[in-house]
Amino acid sequence: MKIEEYDVIRIKDGRELTILLIHGDGEAYEVTDQEDAFSIERDEVAKVIWKAKIHSKVD
Repeated sequence: MKIEEYDVIRIKDGRELTILLIHGDGEAYEVTDQEDAFSIERDEVAKVIWKAKIHSKVD
């Protein structure tokens, strides 16, 4: 599954994090645990547990 900004992921150590930025072609991510922002690499991701749905209304 493709990881996108604002998705919530679970990493291999069990923490749940929100994606803030994607680096390269999904090689690394800036994430937050609601206290700190930090970087992780793609191989640390266990799975996506929530997909962000961003909608905008165009008149």
